[in-house]
Amino acid sequence: MKGMLSRVVVLLLLMGGVLSLAQRPLRLSSDSQPLLLPRPEVLRTIGKSELMLVTDLYWLKAINSAVVVRAPIDGAAMLALGGLIADLDPRYRQPYWLTALNAPVPIGSKWFNAVEAANHLRRGQHEYPDDFPIAVSLSYNLMSYQHDFPAAAEVLLRQSRRPGQPAYLAPLATRLLAAAGRYDASRELSLQLEREAPDEATREFFRNRRKQVDLAEVLGRVDQAAQAFTAQTGAAPQSVAELMVAGFLTEVPVDPFGGSIEFDDQGRSRSSVTSDRLELHE
Repeated sequence: MKGMLSRVVVLLLLMGGVLSLAQRPLRLSSDSQPLLLPRPEVLRTIGKSELMLVTDLYWLKAINSAVVVRAPIDGAAMLALGGLIADLDPRYRQPYWLTALNAPVPIGSKWFNAVEAANHLRRGQHEYPDDFPIAVSLSYNLMSYQHDFPAAAEVLLRQSRRPGQPAYLAPLATRLLAAAGRYDASRELSLQLEREAPDEATREFFRNRRKQVDLAEVLGRVDQAAQAFTAQTGAAPQSVAELMVAGFLTEVPVDPFGGSIEFDDQGRSRSSVTSDRLELHE
């Protein structure tokens, strides 16, 4: 116990001695004192014998700081901590996704630090290409913070092709593409996945997914026409026929599931025979 305590004391003295070579001061929360982070090359040189302990200390600091991320400056400090940990030990897995998930901060409709957090996760993917939490965290960042659904879908698709991954990743990729309005890309991916499927049940799933994509595209056109109709007339349309008579639709929308297109109680278009609609929900 005394030996361990003496190592910690020496380590703290060592860290205090390198602060003159520190990076630019950072705040770990908007109401905290600035934190000086030593440059990683300094720590690797001077603290080589205790590098694992140094890295663990900064990891504990990152964990404690995660609960006080309220402003963009807090998130930037979290990423700085995550970057320092990765510099000291690139194979330290958990700090990649923990710091990147906590760093983005919303102000209005924008998420600050989102791009930097995604880059940090890509760094983690380079070290751990098969890691599920890192891949899902990156996809979530791209989808929810940056609204780049195609890029998020690509991350999921790439991850789905690695051994031991959940079966829902590839279907989710097709859903993301459809939600982004990339209908052709979603259909093409579904067809590709159908051809690669190992069994008939999976092939049937992706055949049905293409019909869902077709329906999503049809409903998207009808909803756009309904919105234009409402903006011009001040009233919501009651039927597809009303949209066609008014000139907002030029042809009858075809339900790929064999039903008809109608409107629900909220004024959104739907199929009369299926509730399948490729959307994303919180």
